[in-house]
Amino acid sequence: MKTKNSLFVNVVALACCFLLFNFKSYSQTYRYDGEIMGEVIGVEEGINWRVNAQCVSSYRWEIDETNGECYLTNDHETAYIEGEGNNPTDKGFKAPCGHKGHEYDIAFAYYQFTFDLPGSKNDITFTLDLHDADWTGNYSSPYDITIRWDISNRELKYRIGAAGNPYYYLDKNTIWDILDESPPNQQLFQLPPPGDFMCLNPTTYGAHPEFYWREIIGSPEFCILYKIYRAINHGNFDCVASSLEIISWTDVEVTLGASGDRFTYYITAYTENSPE
Repeated sequence: MKTKNSLFVNVVALACCFLLFNFKSYSQTYRYDGEIMGEVIGVEEGINWRVNAQCVSSYRWEIDETNGECYLTNDHETAYIEGEGNNPTDKGFKAPCGHKGHEYDIAFAYYQFTFDLPGSKNDITFTLDLHDADWTGNYSSPYDITIRWDISNRELKYRIGAAGNPYYYLDKNTIWDILDESPPNQQLFQLPPPGDFMCLNPTTYGAHPEFYWREIIGSPEFCILYKIYRAINHGNFDCVASSLEIISWTDVEVTLGASGDRFTYYITAYTENSPE
Protein backbone atom coordinates (compact mmCIF):
# COMPACT_ATOMS: atom_id res chain seq x y z
CA MET A 1 0.00 0.00 0.00
CA LYS A 2 1.29 3.46 -0.92
CA THR A 3 -0.13 6.63 0.55
CA LYS A 4 0.21 10.13 -0.87
CA ASN A 5 1.27 13.07 1.23
CA SER A 6 0.37 16.21 -0.75
CA LEU A 7 2.96 18.90 -0.19
CA PHE A 8 2.16 21.29 -3.04
CA VAL A 9 0.34 21.22 -6.33
CA ASN A 10 3.58 20.83 -8.28
CA VAL A 11 5.31 18.27 -6.05
CA VAL A 12 3.85 15.33 -4.19
CA ALA A 13 6.01 13.13 -1.94
CA LEU A 14 4.82 9.55 -1.77
CA ALA A 15 5.82 7.15 1.00
CA CYS A 16 5.40 3.36 0.99
CA CYS A 17 3.57 2.85 4.26
CA PHE A 18 3.42 -0.92 4.74
CA LEU A 19 2.53 -2.16 8.20
CA LEU A 20 5.42 -3.94 9.84
CA PHE A 21 3.39 -6.98 10.87
CA ASN A 22 1.99 -7.62 7.39
CA PHE A 23 4.83 -6.61 5.11
CA LYS A 24 5.14 -9.45 2.62
CA SER A 25 8.21 -10.37 0.64
CA TYR A 26 8.76 -13.09 -1.94
CA SER A 27 7.44 -16.63 -1.70
CA GLN A 28 9.15 -19.99 -1.91
CA THR A 29 8.45 -23.52 -0.73
CA TYR A 30 10.38 -24.54 2.40
CA ARG A 31 11.28 -27.51 4.53
CA TYR A 32 11.78 -26.83 8.21
CA ASP A 33 13.82 -29.73 9.55
CA GLY A 34 17.13 -28.06 10.38
CA GLU A 35 17.86 -26.84 13.89
CA ILE A 36 20.65 -25.58 16.15
CA MET A 37 21.27 -27.78 19.19
CA GLY A 38 23.36 -27.08 22.30
CA GLU A 39 25.78 -29.30 24.22
CA VAL A 40 27.97 -28.79 27.28
CA ILE A 41 31.06 -30.81 28.23
CA GLY A 42 32.62 -30.58 31.69
CA VAL A 43 29.57 -29.77 33.82
CA GLU A 44 28.37 -31.81 36.79
CA GLU A 45 25.66 -34.34 36.09
CA GLY A 46 22.21 -33.19 37.10
CA ILE A 47 23.00 -29.52 36.49
CA ASN A 48 20.38 -27.84 34.33
CA TRP A 49 21.51 -25.22 31.86
CA ARG A 50 20.18 -23.16 28.99
CA VAL A 51 21.22 -21.65 25.74
CA ASN A 52 19.56 -18.26 25.47
CA ALA A 53 19.10 -16.44 22.18
CA GLN A 54 18.73 -12.66 21.94
CA CYS A 55 18.03 -10.98 18.61
CA VAL A 56 20.42 -8.07 17.98
CA SER A 57 19.04 -7.15 14.55
CA SER A 58 16.80 -4.17 13.91
CA TYR A 59 14.63 -6.33 11.63
CA ARG A 60 13.77 -10.00 11.54
CA TRP A 61 11.69 -12.27 9.33
CA GLU A 62 9.61 -15.43 9.59
CA ILE A 63 8.01 -17.71 7.00
CA ASP A 64 4.31 -18.51 6.81
CA GLU A 65 3.99 -22.30 6.69
CA THR A 66 0.77 -22.12 4.69
CA ASN A 67 2.12 -20.26 1.67
CA GLY A 68 5.90 -20.15 2.05
CA GLU A 69 5.94 -16.35 2.09
CA CYS A 70 8.38 -14.33 4.17
CA TYR A 71 7.22 -11.54 6.48
CA LEU A 72 8.80 -8.99 8.74
CA THR A 73 7.91 -9.84 12.32
CA ASN A 74 8.10 -8.37 15.81
CA ASP A 75 8.11 -11.86 17.33
CA HIS A 76 11.05 -14.09 18.30
CA GLU A 77 13.18 -11.44 19.96
CA THR A 78 14.29 -14.03 22.52
CA ALA A 79 14.29 -17.81 22.67
CA TYR A 80 15.90 -20.61 24.64
CA ILE A 81 16.66 -24.33 24.71
CA GLU A 82 17.46 -26.40 27.80
CA GLY A 83 19.91 -29.16 28.62
CA GLU A 84 21.10 -31.22 31.56
CA GLY A 85 24.60 -32.36 32.47
CA ASN A 86 26.95 -33.46 29.71
CA ASN A 87 24.17 -34.10 27.25
CA PRO A 88 22.88 -32.35 24.12
CA THR A 89 19.64 -30.45 24.35
CA ASP A 90 16.47 -32.38 23.58
CA LYS A 91 15.27 -29.60 21.29
CA GLY A 92 17.05 -27.15 19.04
CA PHE A 93 16.47 -23.62 17.83
CA LYS A 94 14.25 -23.60 14.75
CA ALA A 95 13.20 -20.92 12.32
CA PRO A 96 9.51 -20.10 12.95
CA CYS A 97 7.54 -21.94 10.31
CA GLY A 98 5.31 -24.88 11.18
CA HIS A 99 5.76 -24.53 14.94
CA LYS A 100 5.36 -20.83 15.68
CA GLY A 101 4.96 -19.89 19.32
CA HIS A 102 7.42 -22.32 20.92
CA GLU A 103 10.21 -21.16 23.20
CA TYR A 104 12.84 -22.39 20.73
CA ASP A 105 11.56 -20.39 17.73
CA ILE A 106 14.03 -17.93 16.27
CA ALA A 107 13.70 -15.70 13.22
CA PHE A 108 15.90 -15.06 10.24
CA ALA A 109 18.05 -12.44 11.97
CA TYR A 110 21.29 -11.78 13.80
CA TYR A 111 21.36 -13.45 17.22
CA GLN A 112 23.54 -13.49 20.28
CA PHE A 113 23.58 -16.92 21.94
CA THR A 114 24.65 -17.51 25.55
CA PHE A 115 25.35 -20.78 27.31
CA ASP A 116 23.86 -20.03 30.73
CA LEU A 117 25.05 -22.30 33.54
CA PRO A 118 23.28 -21.17 36.73
CA GLY A 119 25.54 -20.39 39.68
CA SER A 120 28.76 -20.65 37.71
CA LYS A 121 31.22 -18.38 35.93
CA ASN A 122 31.31 -20.64 32.90
CA ASP A 123 28.82 -18.78 30.75
CA ILE A 124 29.95 -17.98 27.23
CA THR A 125 28.44 -15.92 24.41
CA PHE A 126 28.72 -16.08 20.64
CA THR A 127 26.85 -14.54 17.72
CA LEU A 128 25.46 -16.00 14.51
CA ASP A 129 24.04 -14.30 11.44
CA LEU A 130 21.00 -16.34 10.39
CA HIS A 131 20.00 -14.23 7.36
CA ASP A 132 19.80 -17.24 5.08
CA ALA A 133 16.32 -18.42 4.15
CA ASP A 134 17.66 -21.87 3.27
CA TRP A 135 19.54 -22.82 6.41
CA THR A 136 16.65 -24.75 8.00
CA GLY A 137 16.65 -27.36 5.26
CA ASN A 138 16.09 -25.91 1.83
CA TYR A 139 19.52 -27.00 0.68
CA SER A 140 19.93 -30.49 -0.76
CA SER A 141 19.34 -31.92 2.71
CA PRO A 142 18.29 -30.45 6.08
CA TYR A 143 20.98 -29.71 8.62
CA ASP A 144 21.18 -30.21 12.34
CA ILE A 145 23.96 -28.13 13.89
CA THR A 146 25.25 -28.84 17.39
CA ILE A 147 27.21 -26.12 19.22
CA ARG A 148 29.37 -27.63 21.98
CA TRP A 149 30.75 -25.61 24.91
CA ASP A 150 33.77 -27.47 26.34
CA ILE A 151 34.23 -25.87 29.76
CA SER A 152 37.47 -27.63 30.66
CA ASN A 153 39.26 -26.61 27.46
CA ARG A 154 37.37 -23.30 27.09
CA GLU A 155 36.44 -24.16 23.52
CA LEU A 156 33.37 -23.61 21.39
CA LYS A 157 33.01 -26.14 18.59
CA TYR A 158 30.28 -27.16 16.17
CA ARG A 159 29.18 -30.36 14.48
CA ILE A 160 26.99 -30.77 11.43
CA GLY A 161 24.70 -33.76 11.31
CA ALA A 162 24.44 -36.81 13.52
CA ALA A 163 26.52 -37.90 16.50
CA GLY A 164 29.87 -39.27 15.44
CA ASN A 165 30.50 -36.54 12.89
CA PRO A 166 33.60 -34.41 13.55
CA TYR A 167 33.60 -31.18 15.54
CA TYR A 168 35.22 -27.97 14.27
CA TYR A 169 36.25 -24.81 16.06
CA LEU A 170 33.49 -22.21 16.01
CA ASP A 171 35.47 -19.50 14.22
CA LYS A 172 32.64 -18.49 11.87
CA ASN A 173 29.77 -16.12 12.66
CA THR A 174 27.38 -16.80 9.77
CA ILE A 175 25.16 -19.81 9.32
CA TRP A 176 26.06 -20.14 5.63
CA ASP A 177 29.79 -20.26 6.38
CA ILE A 178 29.21 -22.95 8.99
CA LEU A 179 27.21 -24.97 6.47
CA ASP A 180 29.60 -24.11 3.63
CA GLU A 181 26.62 -22.95 1.59
CA SER A 182 27.68 -19.47 0.51
CA PRO A 183 26.21 -17.23 -0.80
CA PRO A 184 23.16 -17.04 1.47
CA ASN A 185 19.62 -16.85 0.15
CA GLN A 186 18.55 -13.37 1.24
CA GLN A 187 16.16 -12.60 -1.58
CA LEU A 188 13.14 -12.92 0.72
CA PHE A 189 14.27 -10.39 3.29
CA GLN A 190 12.60 -7.16 2.31
CA LEU A 191 13.12 -3.97 4.32
CA PRO A 192 10.34 -1.62 5.40
CA PRO A 193 10.14 1.71 3.55
CA PRO A 194 11.81 4.82 4.98
CA GLY A 195 9.59 7.09 7.03
CA ASP A 196 9.01 10.85 6.90
CA PHE A 197 9.74 11.12 3.19
CA MET A 198 9.23 14.80 2.38
CA CYS A 199 10.07 17.63 0.04
CA LEU A 200 11.86 20.38 1.97
CA ASN A 201 11.22 23.24 -0.45
CA PRO A 202 7.92 22.64 -2.31
CA THR A 203 7.09 26.35 -2.60
CA THR A 204 10.50 27.64 -3.64
CA TYR A 205 9.85 28.49 -7.28
CA GLY A 206 12.84 28.16 -9.58
CA ALA A 207 14.61 25.70 -7.27
CA HIS A 208 15.18 21.98 -7.66
CA PRO A 209 13.07 19.94 -5.22
CA GLU A 210 15.08 18.71 -2.26
CA PHE A 211 14.02 15.54 -0.45
CA TYR A 212 14.70 14.13 2.97
CA TRP A 213 13.71 10.90 4.74
CA ARG A 214 14.33 9.16 8.02
CA GLU A 215 17.23 6.75 8.03
CA ILE A 216 16.49 3.06 8.45
CA ILE A 217 18.67 1.84 11.28
CA GLY A 218 19.78 -1.57 10.13
CA SER A 219 21.88 -4.37 11.50
CA PRO A 220 25.65 -4.48 11.03
CA GLU A 221 25.32 -7.13 8.34
CA PHE A 222 23.25 -4.84 6.08
CA CYS A 223 24.37 -1.97 3.88
CA ILE A 224 21.04 -0.20 3.40
CA LEU A 225 20.50 1.68 0.16
CA TYR A 226 17.62 3.80 -1.18
CA LYS A 227 15.86 4.28 -4.51
CA ILE A 228 13.58 7.16 -5.52
CA TYR A 229 10.88 6.91 -8.17
CA ARG A 230 9.15 9.76 -10.00
CA ALA A 231 6.00 10.05 -12.09
CA ILE A 232 4.99 13.02 -14.21
CA ASN A 233 1.29 13.85 -14.08
CA HIS A 234 -0.49 10.48 -14.38
CA GLY A 235 2.37 8.65 -16.06
CA ASN A 236 4.30 5.60 -14.93
CA PHE A 237 6.87 5.73 -12.15
CA ASP A 238 10.52 5.64 -13.24
CA CYS A 239 13.53 5.17 -11.01
CA VAL A 240 15.43 8.48 -10.96
CA ALA A 241 17.95 7.73 -8.19
CA SER A 242 19.43 4.51 -6.84
CA SER A 243 22.22 3.22 -4.58
CA LEU A 244 21.72 6.21 -2.29
CA GLU A 245 23.51 5.79 1.02
CA ILE A 246 22.55 9.18 2.43
CA ILE A 247 19.13 10.41 3.57
CA SER A 248 18.72 13.39 1.24
CA TRP A 249 18.56 13.92 -2.50
CA THR A 250 17.91 16.73 -4.97
CA ASP A 251 16.11 16.20 -8.26
CA VAL A 252 18.17 18.40 -10.58
CA GLU A 253 16.00 17.40 -13.55
CA VAL A 254 12.96 19.21 -12.15
CA THR A 255 12.57 22.96 -11.56
CA LEU A 256 9.71 24.01 -9.31
CA GLY A 257 7.17 26.22 -11.04
CA ALA A 258 8.77 25.89 -14.46
CA SER A 259 5.79 24.03 -15.90
CA GLY A 260 2.30 23.02 -15.00
CA ASP A 261 3.30 19.40 -14.55
CA ARG A 262 2.60 17.47 -11.38
CA PHE A 263 5.46 15.36 -10.05
CA THR A 264 4.89 12.46 -7.67
CA TYR A 265 7.69 10.66 -5.84
CA TYR A 266 8.12 7.61 -3.65
CA ILE A 267 11.09 5.98 -1.98
CA THR A 268 12.12 2.37 -1.25
CA ALA A 269 14.89 0.76 0.79
CA TYR A 270 16.86 -2.34 -0.11
CA THR A 271 20.18 -4.10 0.38
CA GLU A 272 22.52 -5.58 -2.18
CA ASN A 273 21.10 -9.03 -1.37
CA SER A 274 17.43 -8.26 -0.88
CA PRO A 275 14.54 -6.88 -2.90
CA GLU A 276 13.04 -3.43 -2.45
